[in-house]
Amino acid sequence: MPLKIIEVLSVPSGTVNEDCVGAEAALAWVIDAATDVIEEALVGTASDAAWFAVALNAALCRYSHNPPADLARLPALLAPELADEFDRAARRKPKQRYEHPSAAALVVREGDKGLDYVSVGDCTLLLETSSGFARIGTEAADAGDACISDAIRRYQEREAMPTAESARSYIWPKIRARRAQMNEPEGYGVWSITPPSAHYVCAGTVQPVEGGTALLATDGLFRLVDVFARYSEQAMFKLALSRGHTH
Repeated sequence: MPLKIIEVLSVPSGTVNEDCVGAEAALAWVIDAATDVIEEALVGTASDAAWFAVALNAALCRYSHNPPADLARLPALLAPELADEFDRAARRKPKQRYEHPSAAALVVREGDKGLDYVSVGDCTLLLETSSGFARIGTEAADAGDACISDAIRRYQEREAMPTAESARSYIWPKIRARRAQMNEPEGYGVWSITPPSAHYVCAGTVQPVEGGTALLATDGLFRLVDVFARYSEQAMFKLALSRGHTH
């Protein structure tokens, strides 16, 4: 049974949209690019994150017409293609790995035995199954960028009169150190111009109820569940289904 898209929505928090969401042919997906932590973007006019979200979105559109039988292969298949595009577009080569563009993304496909999925990073799939709601992609305990949140909290405690410039000078080195670990064995996994190790790739098949609905979301939306506790998973699912972008 082919996927039926009910609604697609991507709203930027600022003037630049560094997320993408799409569906074409066999696939549907959501992309949440990692905001730059360099002084000037290496590609494009907005940010490397915005460029990468668009580039990954276009690559998924291409692969949607002939995806690999095993969706778990997608991140490794796309990495060299995205690296070539980045090399052609970049004004200079990245000096360190923290300058590599990257994104969390989750991709689904209606398969022979259910809904196939592949995810790297902190996007979330929530869907109805015969045993209740199933959550795939990231766990609530891992949400909210805990290491960066702790750094921000320490900064706020020590600064009586914080400024944007002093905040950046304190926080960026910590984010850069974390970014330098992307797709490294002891780091964390993302879709990027280097492939993630297999243990960072979350992939499989889940059986939804007949005619059931699935919600694909970035961590920005799910902060309402995991960080701010505004909604439960079930309440968020029902709200998105009943009211969508009107809420």
